[in-house]
Amino acid sequence: MTDYVETLIHSFGVEYKVYEIDGFQNGQEIKRALLVLGCNSSVPAVFIEKELVVGAKKAIILNLRGELKHLFRDVAINRGIEGGVMLRQGT
Repeated sequence: MTDYVETLIHSFGVEYKVYEIDGFQNGQEIKRALLVLGCNSSVPAVFIEKELVVGAKKAIILNLRGELKHLFRDVAINRGIEGGVMLRQGT
């Protein structure tokens, strides 16, 4: 699912950064924090300007509705940023 979400974001033409949670000393703590934010252990988690936007399942649903692309582009244009951040588990 991670590769699918990453491919989606890439296809929108927005710049983004990917961080491997397993590469952080506090990776397990980050995973627990994502659970608290409602990600249901769903990695990848997509953030725009330090704000959680979607987990993997929601990203797929928003994409099927045609909303994910607009979300990235609208936020990037309105806030003057290039894109977002995606957290994922190591492969």
